[in-house]
Amino acid sequence: MSSFKNSRSTDNILNYILNIYKPYFWYFVISIFTCLSLAFIYIYYSKPVYEISATLIITDQNKGVENPDLLGRIDLLQSKQIVENEIEVLKSRKIINAVVNELSLYAPVIRTSYSEKKANLDIPIQIKVYNPDLIKNEHNENPISFTYNPKN
Repeated sequence: MSSFKNSRSTDNILNYILNIYKPYFWYFVISIFTCLSLAFIYIYYSKPVYEISATLIITDQNKGVENPDLLGRIDLLQSKQIVENEIEVLKSRKIINAVVNELSLYAPVIRTSYSEKKANLDIPIQIKVYNPDLIKNEHNENPISFTYNPKN
């Protein structure tokens, strides 16, 4: 009998709490809907930046040096020791595009002297392009040329 009274009292408390918040139910639903829709809008319009890095060590059995004579005589090591390891780092395309745009690497500047040499990082001027994606290939038919004389 006491368990029946106990469950009935909890039902009364639960009904009491629900009756208090019942008029505000639509505010909860609207606020949850608003927060979820704002979160989806933020995710949709935010610029995705993925930071991916990996190190691959590729070992080739053809490269390498045989065991030194002393270790070869003792036969402690039967396999070849790899001297050179290729290390390759993978990065995200978005980050690399941001670096290319920030350092103005999309506009090749060529220094002509005895031989053509790219001079992107040591030029005294900075070339800004509003839409670097619209630039065609490097071998444009009509390149823009200018002369810079540092003595003036």
